Amino acid sequence: MTLADKVFDSQRPLKILNVEKDSAQPADFARKYGLTSYLGVPLSGKEERLGVLGLYTKEEHEFTNQEIEFLNTLAGQAAIAIHNARLFEETQKQAIELEKSNKVKDEFLGVISHELRTPLNIISGYTTLLQDETLGEVQAEQQDALKKIEGQSRELLMMVDSVLDVTLLDARREPLANNEVNFDALLSEVRADCAVLTQKKVDIVWNYAPDLPEVKADSKKLKHILRNLIHNAVKFTQEGQITISAKLSDKPANGAALEPQQPSVGERGNKNGAGEKWVEFKVTDTGVGIPSEALSRIFDRFYQVDSSDTRNFGGMGLGLYIVKQFTELLGGSIEAESALGKGSTFTVTLPVTPQVSPGSAITS
Repeated sequence: MTLADKVFDSQRPLKILNVEKDSAQPADFARKYGLTSYLGVPLSGKEERLGVLGLYTKEEHEFTNQEIEFLNTLAGQAAIAIHNARLFEETQKQAIELEKSNKVKDEFLGVISHELRTPLNIISGYTTLLQDETLGEVQAEQQDALKKIEGQSRELLMMVDSVLDVTLLDARREPLANNEVNFDALLSEVRADCAVLTQKKVDIVWNYAPDLPEVKADSKKLKHILRNLIHNAVKFTQEGQITISAKLSDKPANGAALEPQQPSVGERGNKNGAGEKWVEFKVTDTGVGIPSEALSRIFDRFYQVDSSDTRNFGGMGLGLYIVKQFTELLGGSIEAESALGKGSTFTVTLPVTPQVSPGSAITS
């Protein structure tokens, strides 16, 4: 057994004045290099034996307690460094494995989302044919059933689209278009889409100025933001009114200019927002409202205010998460105000010249 083996097994310091004279210790190594005295201390950390730190001298030397303590301290620091290096290496390996796992997950969700859209679109197409009586006369009761099929198909398609959107956002592959957007035309299109959203006793009121400016923006994401907010308002409002408003303002709704995430596509004015124009959208409902303790979490991914198995409202908890991500991609902000039992107001504030968020590809 070597000197290092003895220290390693005992986990205690070992000092020898003359290894040549100590017949119990092999002296081949010491004799070869002309070494005489030996001091060895264990290297251990986090209850793990890592090795031995040994010190030889060429002349006889009686190691003092201070020298033993110093070598012990040095061994302790070395053990910590070795442990941290191993931990870093393991973390790197885990990060690589996690990245591979996330890539597989993203690819899987992307394929599933695309594949689910095809049968859903076919179901919606045949439902429309039946409703239009293209394939024959349909009774009133059957029309009611078809409306339910149409509504549920639309709901499921929105869920599929949401999964695909989240997959692209997480992978930072969400493209950002930069095209001319006429707000009057965009809001009219959203208005037409929302006309069939609800059969409830809910009035949808539109209140927006006809002279909103034409801007360069991502019209698809703007429509997605508004549709999701309106759909959310309809889902949580059994009766009453939903009001959608839009106006031009000089500053964001919260009274402070938004910090740009990277250079804008066009002029923006100074850092304090001077000369900047903002478009403010509000979606207000008279629905069930949101508890105050839940307001800070409603934009979290997969978060649902009521997550019980007996909840009254469906959904995956992705709609508001996507709205917030898209709003921030466009350089804007979103705020929510609500009172339980009295309804909610969501305010989206966007710069007239949207920002380009890092990691987003711009397309024309």
